[in-house]
Amino acid sequence: MPEFVSFAKVRAGFAQVGKDTNPYSLQATLSNDGEYQGVVGFAVPSTIANPDLKPEISTSWEFGIEAGFLSDRLGLDVTYYTQDTKNQVIPITLPESSGFNGRLTNAGLITNEGIEITLNATPIRVGGCSWDMTANYSKNTNKVVELAEGLDQYSLGGFGDNGEQIIAREGGPLMAIYGFKWATVDDPNSEFFGERMYNTSGAPVRKDELEYLGNANPDYIIGLNNTFSYKNLSMNVVLDIRQGGIIYSSATNIMYGGGYNVESVDWRDNGVGGEGVIGQSDGTFIPNNIVLSSAGDIKNIWQSPWRKISTNNFFDASFVKLREMNITYALPQKWMHKTPFSNASISLVGRNLFVWDDVPNQDADVYAEGIPGYTGGWTYPTSRQYGANLSITF
Repeated sequence: MPEFVSFAKVRAGFAQVGKDTNPYSLQATLSNDGEYQGVVGFAVPSTIANPDLKPEISTSWEFGIEAGFLSDRLGLDVTYYTQDTKNQVIPITLPESSGFNGRLTNAGLITNEGIEITLNATPIRVGGCSWDMTANYSKNTNKVVELAEGLDQYSLGGFGDNGEQIIAREGGPLMAIYGFKWATVDDPNSEFFGERMYNTSGAPVRKDELEYLGNANPDYIIGLNNTFSYKNLSMNVVLDIRQGGIIYSSATNIMYGGGYNVESVDWRDNGVGGEGVIGQSDGTFIPNNIVLSSAGDIKNIWQSPWRKISTNNFFDASFVKLREMNITYALPQKWMHKTPFSNASISLVGRNLFVWDDVPNQDADVYAEGIPGYTGGWTYPTSRQYGANLSITF
């Protein structure tokens, strides 16, 4: 092994894990529905049980390498993994005429593939001065390979204010967000091809069908942890970086309704209209030259259609955040000799100090209700936190 290599390890792992579902899913059972005039009532379940259900199975492989260089001043840890999950137990919606809301079935194969890289380094170590750095990079790609027989898509839940949904479709990502886009001229032979459409009152027109807007999951995530030290004084800086994905800001939608967004100031002062076209009854289009200037017209004609276009409330979820910064001074050992303490230090700490992102009104790092890609309208703003710590060791 070359002299500059401190050590090297290669690892591999395999795991297969099963997961069951809720009790009473294999056979229908009756539940107590209360008592009426001395007679106890029973209710049948709203979901049809399935005696042929199989347990969900996740199979994963992991391969990695870990190495140290230059007397461990440089370290590298790389992991590649894959995970296949099949036989998820999901309810399939049934028509109301069946007397049930849905039936349980095994569905699908979802794959996850990713890489994680950790780099540890000490770029500077001279006398009482040092710089230690840790960088983490992670990237995960998931894909819906197949769903249940006869099922080409499955809704994982709706959110937002206009019917946006997270929908799993074969061949697509697991956390695909679907919503409503602005209607545009779709005739490639028209001189107005691709132009946004407005109705004859000047209001925006949205498309009627849900369309793919983007992925709730990021392309990758990076974490940086740097510690700079000089004798008894040290400074630690933690940065988080998220790249890619989209996020829905419910607060922005609500604030449009109340006229609290920055754009609404311009609407009030200068009126509102948009570049695009107005569809005519004969199928032709004319440029939109309508400007709504009165408060009543803006509220009654423009505001509601604007808010119902999903893309007006979705933003790039990328951000860079200065998550934490602290400065610590370790008291000299000679001060400890006449005390019962072996070590003591004083720290000034700040958290959530700055964030650089394109999401207005809310923190892109905060998900409401545990739904990826969604920030609720009533979440509290992220606050900066400042503090001081005194650490004593006996």
